[in-house]
Amino acid sequence: MTQRLSLDPAAPLDSLPWDCVDAVGLPATSFGKAVEWQPDYVPRPVYLGRCVLPEAGELLVFGVRYEFTQRTDPPPASGYFVRYLVVEATAEGQVAHVLEQQRSSTFQSLEETRDSVFCSDLKKGIVKTLCLSDPPRWKAGSAQWPLLRGTPMFFLTQFSLPENEITRLWLTFNESVFLFWQQEEGQNFFKITTQETRFQSDEDHYRAEARRLK
Repeated sequence: MTQRLSLDPAAPLDSLPWDCVDAVGLPATSFGKAVEWQPDYVPRPVYLGRCVLPEAGELLVFGVRYEFTQRTDPPPASGYFVRYLVVEATAEGQVAHVLEQQRSSTFQSLEETRDSVFCSDLKKGIVKTLCLSDPPRWKAGSAQWPLLRGTPMFFLTQFSLPENEITRLWLTFNESVFLFWQQEEGQNFFKITTQETRFQSDEDHYRAEARRLK
């Protein structure tokens, strides 16, 4: 049996919904263009962690990397892309929301043209009301806040992707992953933005130092 991969060393891996994750299958498109894969290609999902949302219960988050060397059309090439899966327990069973980059930097299940704004462009004070847990720990000057139908979504949690053997081989690394949620007509929607963590602006460095010295 294939060894399961997790960035959470305490996760009960045998109890996670791997069948639901595996059933998602390979993507039919890559950045809006059709793609076909080697018939025996099976990527390995990586479990990132979980959070609890009162409206949806426990959410489990996975990342999956897809290697361009394994595609047949377009011709194989170097590089890869990533999708994120948010698994939600519903009355009908567990459902995997597939979030991918289509025509923007935001990972989402929709195709919205205006899908995010700079955090600094939001109205003053609104960020606090949009955080269902601690606010995002990110580089504020370049942070993107997802929108659903033009409305800012709620921030749930974030996950760190450090550079290690798992992220180098099976995912991506030196990034933070930020999970957002919004409900519309009884349906839950999720989006993800990411941000590189190797570099920090002077503004964010001094802000972090001020918080540390308080």
